Amino acid sequence: MILGLGAGYVLAKLASELPPHTFLGIVRRPEAIVPLKDAGQDGVVCFLPSYLDFKGVQLKELYKDQQIIIDSTPPPKFMPTQIAEEVVNTIIDKDAVTIIYLSSTSVFGFEDGREVFDDTTPSPISGAGRGRLMVEDLYRRYFKNVTVLRISGIYGPGRGMGLALKDGRYQLRSDFDRYTNRVHRDDIIQLLLKLTASRLTGHNAINVSDDKPMLTSEVLALYKEKYGFVATPSDLPPSDRMREHKQIRNLKMKEILGTPLLYPSLHEGIGQEFL
Repeated sequence: MILGLGAGYVLAKLASELPPHTFLGIVRRPEAIVPLKDAGQDGVVCFLPSYLDFKGVQLKELYKDQQIIIDSTPPPKFMPTQIAEEVVNTIIDKDAVTIIYLSSTSVFGFEDGREVFDDTTPSPISGAGRGRLMVEDLYRRYFKNVTVLRISGIYGPGRGMGLALKDGRYQLRSDFDRYTNRVHRDDIIQLLLKLTASRLTGHNAINVSDDKPMLTSEVLALYKEKYGFVATPSDLPPSDRMREHKQIRNLKMKEILGTPLLYPSLHEGIGQEFL
């Protein structure tokens, strides 16, 4: 049985690919249970991040007999490790459980365009990146088997920068060109299916990204060529995340998959957000 914390865009899709009644998703909104039920899976509504009792069901009851816990929740801004601490305090036999934490490449706050590999030492510059790294460290401190997926910008059906470009909401400083990294949701699902079918032991960190980091100018040129979209100029200073300038390499991800990515670059996946 797999317990999914924050069963939203990624984990709801994963649930649809698993055999019925093998996934329990904890969600924040009642309507988020619908795709889980449609996939033959189970769901519980809890207000994240508190995970308080739900209709008299103690939190510890939800964790019973769960061999794999996938944490897909974003760290709460002012208490980044709150959800992870709930997991740590609830699981008694920590050696019997595998934790898969969906982290982010924001733990790599590099600004010089360098290549970033699976074993590169994190150095976050944003609050979000620091929060993610704190959660990673907490899980590794208490659990024997932890796999951290450091995921690039996720796109796919109903999600992607093309939507903001189409609506004129995408703003960009013209004086700063940087490498950006992305991964299609379905390639994340490919990897999760492998990792849940054959669990890794020990502590692992895996970069989850496609094969081709692209400069912002290259991405915008591709959208302009295909759809005629252009970015809105901006004079606002870039956020910490927007200052990041790095090329994520996905060697371990490809080794585990053993097959090519479904969407090896944006050239194959562009337009998926409009589906």
